Amino acid sequence: ESEERLRTEIANCLKFQTHLPVTALISPNIVVRRRFNSVEGLIARNFIRYSRTIWDEIGDGRPLFVTLAMDAEAGQEKDELEEFVQELTVLDSRPDGFYLLVNNTTSEIAPEPIDHRTLCGWMFVNHALQVNGFRVINGYSDILSPILCAAGGEAGATGWFNNQKVFSMDRFAPPSGGGR
Repeated sequence: ESEERLRTEIANCLKFQTHLPVTALISPNIVVRRRFNSVEGLIARNFIRYSRTIWDEIGDGRPLFVTLAMDAEAGQEKDELEEFVQELTVLDSRPDGFYLLVNNTTSEIAPEPIDHRTLCGWMFVNHALQVNGFRVINGYSDILSPILCAAGGEAGATGWFNNQKVFSMDRFAPPSGGGR
């Protein structure tokens, strides 16, 4: 929650990316689990709020995308999601766009692509941000990319392997011990 710590983390991440041959940079954030009206939601807002100012101090003119990562459950909380997105649309220091991630509870590919309530929330965020002048890249969106782009997203991203088609924090957890 410390502003100084958040600013340091954002600056370190952006400075690292300045040396990469990329056309845009992506600022970090945390995953908002279950609800936007939470401590995690507040921390995520602060990451978003500080990113542009820090990039303007470091920057080299490339576009800045800020990560917005939310749990599938959080995307289903319509009122909280609308309020959170409303706050993003009136930022004083606006990023060029958002790198949008929806965290699934498991890294396994489900038989159905996604719960319809989560998809509605994901589409809403794409539309609301695009209408308000932001560019939106949907990470780990796989076969949902055309739907999300129809709602206002600019791009979708996926990978060949299952753990690159679905965003899950499980992917970053240490492997369990034992063998078969």
